[in-house]
Amino acid sequence: MMPEPDDRRILASWPGRDALSTSPRLLAPTFPILLGLLLALLTACRLPTPVPTAAPTTGPTIESTAVPPAAPTAAPATLAAATPPATISPTARVRSTRAAPATTGPASPSEGEDMSLTVLFDNNPHDPALRTGWGFAAWLEYGGQTVLLDTGADGAILLENMAALGLDPEAVDVVVLSHNHDDHTGGLDRLLEVNAAACAGGGKCVTVYVPAGFPARARTMGATVVEVDAALEILPGVWSTGPVGSGLVEQALVVETARGLLVVTGCAHPGADRMVARAREVAGGQVHLVVGGFHLGGASRARLDAIVAEFRRLGVEKVAPCHCTGDEAREVFRAAYGDDFYDSGVGWQWQAQPMPSWRPTGQGIAAQKGIAAVAVARGDPRTLYLAVYEPGGLYRSDDGGHTWQAANRGLEGIAPLAIAVHPEDPDLAWAGTVLGGYRTADGGQSWQPVAGLPSVPLYALAVTPDGRTLYAGGAQTGVWRSDDGGQAWQSTQGDDGPETILALAPTPDGGVLAGTAGQGLWFSADGGRRWERAPGLSENGHVQSVAALGDGRWYALSRGRLYHRVDGGEKWQSIGPPGFEALSFSPEPGTDGRLYLGSKGNGLALSADGGQSWKRVEGELRYADITSMAVDPAVPGRVYLGTRYNGLYRSDDSGGSWSLLTAALGRPLIAALAQDPAHPQVYYAGALDGLYRSDDGGERWRLVSEEVGSLNVQAVAVGPTGEQVYAGAHSGLYASRDGGATWQVAGDTAGISIFNVVVDPRDADRVYAGSWGHNVLVSTDVGRTWAPIHGGLETLSVHAFALDPADPQGMDAGTVEGVYRSADGGQTWLASPLADRPLSVLALLVDPREPARVYAGTTE
Repeated sequence: MMPEPDDRRILASWPGRDALSTSPRLLAPTFPILLGLLLALLTACRLPTPVPTAAPTTGPTIESTAVPPAAPTAAPATLAAATPPATISPTARVRSTRAAPATTGPASPSEGEDMSLTVLFDNNPHDPALRTGWGFAAWLEYGGQTVLLDTGADGAILLENMAALGLDPEAVDVVVLSHNHDDHTGGLDRLLEVNAAACAGGGKCVTVYVPAGFPARARTMGATVVEVDAALEILPGVWSTGPVGSGLVEQALVVETARGLLVVTGCAHPGADRMVARAREVAGGQVHLVVGGFHLGGASRARLDAIVAEFRRLGVEKVAPCHCTGDEAREVFRAAYGDDFYDSGVGWQWQAQPMPSWRPTGQGIAAQKGIAAVAVARGDPRTLYLAVYEPGGLYRSDDGGHTWQAANRGLEGIAPLAIAVHPEDPDLAWAGTVLGGYRTADGGQSWQPVAGLPSVPLYALAVTPDGRTLYAGGAQTGVWRSDDGGQAWQSTQGDDGPETILALAPTPDGGVLAGTAGQGLWFSADGGRRWERAPGLSENGHVQSVAALGDGRWYALSRGRLYHRVDGGEKWQSIGPPGFEALSFSPEPGTDGRLYLGSKGNGLALSADGGQSWKRVEGELRYADITSMAVDPAVPGRVYLGTRYNGLYRSDDSGGSWSLLTAALGRPLIAALAQDPAHPQVYYAGALDGLYRSDDGGERWRLVSEEVGSLNVQAVAVGPTGEQVYAGAHSGLYASRDGGATWQVAGDTAGISIFNVVVDPRDADRVYAGSWGHNVLVSTDVGRTWAPIHGGLETLSVHAFALDPADPQGMDAGTVEGVYRSADGGQTWLASPLADRPLSVLALLVDPREPARVYAGTTE
């Protein structure tokens, strides 16, 4: 049997690159949109095959027979074993779904290896150099380990066949016995004799897996014995179905491969169809091949047809029946499956790629997390509460943010939006979530829903300085008030008042400020009983942050601008830095306190003179989205700053320097990867906080873009020598000419969001960049200057870009309306439709072997 062709699944196809002239097909599968959830290196793994096969070994999956089959031999009239069967005395009982590895070594297949299955013992001949015998045994190599399913009836034949095939019995790591019949367990004693000597000498020691209920009398000869009474992952990618049937129970092996599941049965006494169905339940996915005994000798034709029909219904793609299947049953399967039927027997082999395995390799890349809110406990400023929206959850720190503990019990799966802490009791806190309010009285160890509040998103919580009154508000809720620590609530909403509440701040004289969505700022002088609009601010503005200080100063952040109340509240004056779109605000207490203003993509600004002048904070926070801030009420100069992507920072010198507190929370999120073509061990990874470099094939990483600030990097390209490196970010395109050691903004691209970067393989000085609103930009001087090439693209943003390796003038651009094609170096562009409607294209890939074929990843 020749290797199967690649079964690349095409989800859509469209006239492509040559559709403007002649036109082979341009295939467009729909790829998932990936923002880099966990950086991993693909270690598609294949095990070495100890025995050569007759079929060629090209292609990703090989299904072959070792030699042409010889004439069949009849099964013996009786099923007596040549040696006494080994009965196993279990020394362990397993009910978990994963077993510990039998030996040390690789836990999954490693790069460049194949998995292989060899029928080692069978009554059907295949390789004339091997002896037949009634029974079954199969040798599986997978993930650097060897698994033997059953041992046949005769240990001498088993070891003789191993020797003929060049297989070392001392290499066996795991033995799985399908069921307690002599023709499947008879060779175990001889195998364990050999292995016991190796084990005693420091070699491998066998682990034997048996179904629950095996006889208690046994001599294990040094083997570890595990009794299996439920589905069990014996090795990564290799499962036992667990016992199937009643009375005589049986287990089968299930192996994950790139083609689908491989199911290996011993005799299938409970029914071959039942064994396959259980295999699908256990491992999931498509069943590619079923090998082994089907126990259909003497079955009626109706029964055989029913089994075949059930195999088809279960999606079994190929079959290799042997042992106790029976000659008539084999012929029925042969007729039904045609070329997908294999004449299996002793010596028959099957090879395939195992399932690709992935492992995280992001050591050194900061975990990404979005901060929704941070609160400092006035009663103990070392206690912090942190609301994180990506990945979601609540955390608590008792040492000023140096260490954190999850505080989510009762809030699992519920996104927190706001936090308030009692001013005297740090263990009493409230959380506003997407499903309403929650309360903890034990420091976040458990949370309970707050009765009486609407079960809608609550964006704002505030507690008065004496801790007696609590305010809450959210989506179309108005302002709610509690005077007993959040046990009972009453709405303060009258006929006219604020509706959707974004921010709340009690005033020192017993009043409360409410910032709203689309209704401006409101004020109540009597704790929420009566409301009036605060004069001097837009009545339809969004006010996302408010503050009322003890000295009478009021601040409001509205539509990205910071305002300060003057003239007793009759007027409001804009005091924020010009051109600074603010997201968050926090003032230090006292007349000399600083003002901290966080922006959308422009980092942090601070003022030491009440807003008359401002200083922009440079460094890694330069381009950060700052979503929340809180000052320490007890330590002057200490302030906490939460970002949209990069976690929580703390400054102890009034913003002069900052340290990341949440490096251990969350996980890395990677949007782009690139390999240095001149140095294959060097990789670059674009993350939400900048560009990282690895010099050891992706094992360890270091941030190399600190000098240009916190960049949300979504595109990376490396020139042919490895010296030129480009990083496309939300804030522009950045270039390094020394392998990432130093960086500069590439030409006049500052402020342009760059989605992709491509270095022309014919001319390393020519670089293309797909952008938001600026179509395709091209540089012919290594990124120093740029010019647009977008005739025909109008105002479309270019999310993907690809060059034609066969035509220096040919290129494709992926836009929100589909693919556009240029045949004149980008001077003019024409649409190359994917379908009868616009499709957003986020990725393009040219087949290097067939440049007329391009793959497009879309949003549908």
